Amino acid sequence: MDSEYYPELVQKLCNLPQETEWVEFKRNNSDPLRIGELISALSNSAHLSQKEYGWLVWGIEDKSHQIVGTTFVPEKEHKGQEPLVNWLQRLLSPKIPIEFIPCKVSNNDIVILKIPAAQNQPTRFRGKASIRIGSSCKSLNDYPEHERKLWLGFEKKPFEKRPAVIGLRPKEVINLLDCDSFFELLCEPKPSDLDSVLAKLRHEDFLKEDDAGRWSITNLGAILFAKDLNNFQELKRKPLRLIQYNGNDRTVPQPYRFEYCNGYAVSFSELIKKLETLIPPREIIRQGLRSKIPVYPKFVIRELIANAMIHQDFFDTKTVLHFEVFDNRIEITNPGKPLVEISKLLNVPPKTRNEAMSAFMRRIGVCEEAGTGIDKVVQETEKFRLPPPLWEIHEDAFRVKIFAFQDFKPKNFTDNIRACYLHSCLKFSKGEAMTNTSLRKRFGIEEKNRSQVSRVIKNALSKDLIKPKSTSKGKRYAQYLPYWAPLDELPEYFP
Repeated sequence: MDSEYYPELVQKLCNLPQETEWVEFKRNNSDPLRIGELISALSNSAHLSQKEYGWLVWGIEDKSHQIVGTTFVPEKEHKGQEPLVNWLQRLLSPKIPIEFIPCKVSNNDIVILKIPAAQNQPTRFRGKASIRIGSSCKSLNDYPEHERKLWLGFEKKPFEKRPAVIGLRPKEVINLLDCDSFFELLCEPKPSDLDSVLAKLRHEDFLKEDDAGRWSITNLGAILFAKDLNNFQELKRKPLRLIQYNGNDRTVPQPYRFEYCNGYAVSFSELIKKLETLIPPREIIRQGLRSKIPVYPKFVIRELIANAMIHQDFFDTKTVLHFEVFDNRIEITNPGKPLVEISKLLNVPPKTRNEAMSAFMRRIGVCEEAGTGIDKVVQETEKFRLPPPLWEIHEDAFRVKIFAFQDFKPKNFTDNIRACYLHSCLKFSKGEAMTNTSLRKRFGIEEKNRSQVSRVIKNALSKDLIKPKSTSKGKRYAQYLPYWAPLDELPEYFP
């Protein structure tokens, strides 16, 4: 942020018609208790006002907003034997990163206290939460309606709408975001003037105007169209990472690693192309003719990678979004646990932490429109006769594995039971019930070996993953449903 930013901010704040609930002006008041109370009040009120920061400014006349200068020097102030800044930080909860910023405005000494808006809980000082009512500090406990709105706001503020970087001039925005790709993916001509480009980015919630009249790039704009995610402090661990191993485990001394540091909207297609070059096609012989087909259906790879990007928990910085390629499988891992039960991924309406990102990625054709992606993933793996996908939860991470082709093996109990369960879910989503015949076709087993499928169904029944639709039919013509399907409330399209 350049040296002119904070003087410009002070001028903007002084031009406000009156002292607002997220700004307080002082001349020289250095009372530590009063400053601490104001930090709590301004932080909470900034959140209610949908501001990123509250501001406490010394050197401004309270009533007239005239710039008069101050003698207040935070570094020289103490509470007892403790430096003021340390004392304030110690008594604030949670520990928000307040920052004292000295600057010159019209040759006057000004001090700005930059106070982050409350995020996940009210900001308290010495255990007490305050709020601004007009220009007065009041106890939050005395205003239950404000407290209710504060908590509701914590639930609604998604990661996407928070600023990734603030205080930018128009040309700095263009230097950080890939605007050419933005318009290209939207199939729109890029405007010739900078103001129109910025207006379009703002319309998409990629930009916001900050309190100094400059631009902030939102996390949404940065994660989708950053020229380099490393330019954004909170997104440095969010580039897409691709790792290829020579074999079926991670013991390879030097696996090939690829990192895509541009925004997801651009790097998605680059990642897909790289995967296609890393995985050679599989040769098959049909009716005496040799041909090549992809090891993994392209749709499956696209959908699962898109899901990992869109549904990840951006607040989790411990797990890195990465894609691992082995000889016999691909593993896709993203931060955050799923929002629905993994046993019902096919049939429960999709949920996402990142709605705006999901909506935009659908608009540019990256992922499915109607939440049917997982159904089609399972359908495609069945069509290619692949082993069933496997979804796993690892601490705070979510992983999906897709496997290369292998012939049906009766002794693969776990894989066969999972395939049986997923097949029953897929049939249910179509208004049908699973049968021995439908599962036999899924595995590519001939009629004479139907007993092998009967054993798979028996094992799935013993694990309570499926259940008979009716007990009136013999085993040969029996129909089966997922364990959770309501027998007494079956849709009319079930025969």
